[in-house]
Amino acid sequence: MDRLKKIDENLNRQHKGLRRLLTLLSEEYEGLTRPDEADLASNQLAVQELLRQLAKEREELVELLPREAPEGKKLEALLKGLPRSKQESLRTLVADLGRQEKLCSKQAARNADLSMALVEQSRTLIEYMQEQVTPAGSQVYGRRGVRNTAKPDGSLVQGRL
Repeated sequence: MDRLKKIDENLNRQHKGLRRLLTLLSEEYEGLTRPDEADLASNQLAVQELLRQLAKEREELVELLPREAPEGKKLEALLKGLPRSKQESLRTLVADLGRQEKLCSKQAARNADLSMALVEQSRTLIEYMQEQVTPAGSQVYGRRGVRNTAKPDGSLVQGRL
């Protein structure tokens, strides 16, 4: 039963972690929409750290589950030996974990879409600005780095005598 307690604690930590992840992802999205957001980088680092912790929790959970059960059925094999009330509470928790993961996934995709749109907007703006400052002719600067001026066709007649 000690193993069951560890599994229950692990699943509860994952559940709390996923709720916090959803909050952080929502804050990240809000930060991406505000032009003066200074805490965006620290928020993104917090998201990465939380993802690392959640991955560690998953690895620990896999170690706690029965090894003899086929892949993908290990939690189900563990639940079969438990009393019905404990089975239901763990099934409810696992189902809620799945819902939380889907919500986090949707929010992360939304954040990624917005980030990519901002990158594209910045790239387009930089290209436009470069077009505005780039001289029109290809042979505009001379050997000394001074700008050559175009001479009209009749320049020989206009010379000094």
